[in-house]
Amino acid sequence: MSLFRLLHTTDWHIFDPNRKEEKLRKGFYKDYINGLYAKVKEQGLERIDLLVCSGDFIDRGTVQNFDHAKVVLDYLLEKFELNPDQIITTVGNHDIHVLDPSHGDMSAYQAFIAHYKPKKIIFQDSIHQIVEYPNKVYVVELNSVFNAEGSIHTDSTNKYIVKPCILTDESIDLVVNNVQTYVSQPNLIIIVSHFPLSINARAEQITEEPNWVEKQLWKQGKFIMQRITNHRLNDNIVCLCG
Repeated sequence: MSLFRLLHTTDWHIFDPNRKEEKLRKGFYKDYINGLYAKVKEQGLERIDLLVCSGDFIDRGTVQNFDHAKVVLDYLLEKFELNPDQIITTVGNHDIHVLDPSHGDMSAYQAFIAHYKPKKIIFQDSIHQIVEYPNKVYVVELNSVFNAEGSIHTDSTNKYIVKPCILTDESIDLVVNNVQTYVSQPNLIIIVSHFPLSINARAEQITEEPNWVEKQLWKQGKFIMQRITNHRLNDNIVCLCG
């Protein structure tokens, strides 16, 4: 297999597209992406094969900002000469509009990602999808906020989910077994989740707030990743998270 080039972005957290503190604000996002493009080219990469965006496009459920997120994403694709089917997204906890403590609405996120559909979706449900790309590259996208409405934080103006979801044993088995069924002789498997499936104990983000690991690490997702890996000890597996 020839070199497969991934560009991974995450946690844009667009809250106010006009706020000067935001790098992806209306008046600056092109400059910011142009700088990213220059850094990638400095690494000698001739092209990008797949763009991975692992959630939190917006901040604190401000779904009106998906319009600007689409503008930013479209420019990112244009700059790196990618087609809309060369992107994998996963939903972040801030991408969900929380209506009340028992219901989170993903319709705005679904409308946003409808513009960027992979060509070959092998399996798809509310919890995961499996996508095949050329040269036997597979992506397993996990929804780490599925039915996570039990963990709601409310600030002065917004409600948003702050913890990963809890899956049933049957759901976990389904994900693992579907990877076994549908992923055949892969050159590469890419597992994508918003909430992290593993933690580097020296990573800077774990000092951001008390009990960061307890709040952010998706333990069931980590278990899914471990089970997939145990079945495929000879395969190349990459995990990309928020």
